[in-house]
Amino acid sequence: MTRKGVTDEQYRKLHKRLKDLERRLEEGTLPFDATMERIQCAIEDEDEDRPVPEDRDWTVTVDYAVPIDDLFARITKERRVEHVACFLKAKYFPCQPGLVSATLGLKFVDFKRPVSLTDATERLARYRHRPVTLHEMEAFSDRYRDLIHFYPIVALGSPWRDQSHVWFAPWAFHGAHSWCFDLVPIKPYALRRFLVAHM
Repeated sequence: MTRKGVTDEQYRKLHKRLKDLERRLEEGTLPFDATMERIQCAIEDEDEDRPVPEDRDWTVTVDYAVPIDDLFARITKERRVEHVACFLKAKYFPCQPGLVSATLGLKFVDFKRPVSLTDATERLARYRHRPVTLHEMEAFSDRYRDLIHFYPIVALGSPWRDQSHVWFAPWAFHGAHSWCFDLVPIKPYALRRFLVAHM
């Protein structure tokens, strides 16, 4: 039998140890409460990096075929936007071929502790979460702009490297007076909450 991440021999050893544990608990040679606490600690340690999804889905319609310059120009004209970085342009973040428009549900997930942006994409992928792209972040920020007051959003799905070979990601946050769109260096920063789509 094929098991993900464990061989048949490893599974037999695990099964034997579990039977020994059950026997010793029945005999009373192991303290039940202390044993259960150690088992629980082992399970929690294994899953300590699991991001916890929030209950609500946030529905957005994303215009993937519209150049990001045009999208930012529209929201800048329609609403008060404090800042849009000069590098957030189609020249650096082109539209993806084959994508036109789609409605999808986005969700916040919480690691319960800060996770570096460098590691976040891989850790999210383990649990079938995909970080949002720049187009998706713009659509979310446009529809649910009040949330930026509380939660900065990083579009790790659209990384960009400058001429100095430093990796950045677009992000949306609330500045001194209104919302801002800028680039954040991926390496030194960490967040605990990420906006994601399902893979």
